[in-house]
Amino acid sequence: MRDGLNVETALDMVPDIDLLALIEAGDDQAFQKIYARHFKAVAWIALRFLGTRDLSEDATQATFIVLWQKSKEIVLADSSLMPWLATVCRLQCRNIQKKEWKRAHRPLEGFPHLQSGDKSLEDQAIDAALIRSLEGEISKMSIIDREIFRLCLIEGYSYEQAAESLGITHSALRNRLSRLKLKLRTLLA
Repeated sequence: MRDGLNVETALDMVPDIDLLALIEAGDDQAFQKIYARHFKAVAWIALRFLGTRDLSEDATQATFIVLWQKSKEIVLADSSLMPWLATVCRLQCRNIQKKEWKRAHRPLEGFPHLQSGDKSLEDQAIDAALIRSLEGEISKMSIIDREIFRLCLIEGYSYEQAAESLGITHSALRNRLSRLKLKLRTLLA
C-alpha cells in the first residue's frame, strides 16, 4: 500500500507530457492522474458548450476515451494536455449537438403512421392516450415552462422573441426548452 501511495504522490509531480508517454504504454495510473488533473476543466467546457449536465457528462467521458485510444498519436505543443483536451471536448460537443439535432428533427418518413390520413381505431386510441399523457405532463410543468412550450413549440416564436416576451435570457430559455424537449421525447419513446 505504501508503494502505491509513493507512486501516486510521485505522479502528482509529473508533467502531462510525461504522463502521456506512460499512457501510451498502457499505464492506468498515469491515465487516472490525467483524468483527475483535468476532469473539472473538461466538464466545465462541455457544460458551457452543451448547457445540460447529461450531455456534458457524455462529452467529457468521450473526450477521455479519445485520449486513451489516441494517446500514441497525440503531439503536444507544450507540456500540458489541456489545450488538446479542450479541442477534443469541443469536437465531442459538436458531435453530440448534431446527434441531438437529428433526433429532434427526424423526418416523417421514419413515422409512416403519422403520414397516413386513415388510421385504424387502435392507432386512434393510442394517439388519444398519447395526447392525454402529453397534456398531463404539460400540466405538471411550471408556469414559465408551459409558456416556453406554448410560445416556441406551438406558436413558433423564435428563441429571441420568446425570451424577450418572457423577460428571460436567450440561454436560459434555450436550456429550459432543451430540458422540456428531452422530457417529452422520453415520454414519447
